Amino acid sequence: MPTLFCLVILFVVWFTYERKKNAPDYSKSESFWERERKATYVPKQSMDDLHFIDLPDSIIPQADPSSSDELKAVIEDLHRLPGSKICNLSEFSNTDLKLKYGTGNFNDLSVADNNYIRLIQWSGKLLTCLDEEDRIEDARPFIDFLRENEITSKIIRRYTDK
Repeated sequence: MPTLFCLVILFVVWFTYERKKNAPDYSKSESFWERERKATYVPKQSMDDLHFIDLPDSIIPQADPSSSDELKAVIEDLHRLPGSKICNLSEFSNTDLKLKYGTGNFNDLSVADNNYIRLIQWSGKLLTCLDEEDRIEDARPFIDFLRENEITSKIIRRYTDK
């Protein structure tokens, strides 16, 4: 009987320990939601400290009649970006953006960040397609633009580091 009692006590102690160890930490969740609540009520702030990238239409290489359909599609996609707001906001969370620039600017900032992501994706595809067609020199102004604006990815680095 005393052995059974000791085993039950050990089981209860172990079970209590495991339950406390795996219990969710609500303080982190509460602080997150409190920050999110505050961010919702921040008025529009100036975005003058952000570096918006201006992609000139003239540096995007042109397709020629012998170009692949993929290259033509990528060039067409890239021609949609000039005149759009483009900004790298990867260092910010959505809450950080709302706290710093206000909820009123959040949609514009989201579009600018999405345009930056598109620019990276389409740039990598463009450079790969031009390289496959032995036309990488046609992209020299575009590569210089990417380097000057510190726009990079694993694929882009293959061409900008040369």
